[in-house]
Amino acid sequence: PIVIILVELPRLILTFALSCIRFEWQKYVYLVFYLVSILPWMGTLVIFVIPSPLYRDELKAFGQRSLKRFRSHWNVHIP
Repeated sequence: PIVIILVELPRLILTFALSCIRFEWQKYVYLVFYLVSILPWMGTLVIFVIPSPLYRDELKAFGQRSLKRFRSHWNVHIP
């Protein structure tokens, strides 16, 4: 729980600090900090999921199911 709080704290602070965007550059600062706050979660994918054959296969199956569902719902053909 402490790690989650530490990871989410910058995003929470910036959400309230930049809630009133007055200048054009504030939008980009907010976007950059939001993307930086996602990096630890993406690290989990790289550290645990990709090296493990079981999790990697499950991730591929999930991607295929999601793509199939997207194609059938929107009638889109993606090779």
